Amino acid sequence: MQSKHTPGPWDYDAYGEHFSFYGKDGREEYTFRVEFCDDMTEEETLSNVHLIAAAPELLAGIHEIMKDAADCPETLEEACLGLIVCKCRKLIEKVNT
Repeated sequence: MQSKHTPGPWDYDAYGEHFSFYGKDGREEYTFRVEFCDDMTEEETLSNVHLIAAAPELLAGIHEIMKDAADCPETLEEACLGLIVCKCRKLIEKVNT
């Protein structure tokens, strides 16, 4: 399935009070900008920035997990579940870095 969003991975730069995000889409400048509320802590803002930047990888990971689950034979359900949980943890770690 071909995605309609800007290809990842996405990266970002801080410019004053907003963040500019750019991906692997051939644009010479940023792809989009996000400005956060003034009342957010720096930690909350950066956590949100990391979540946005990780979006393409998270989506790809979900597709991979769904494929793994669909391909798992009934006799290996427990092993497949362990693999799926491991992949989910890696995706969560990606966001929380």
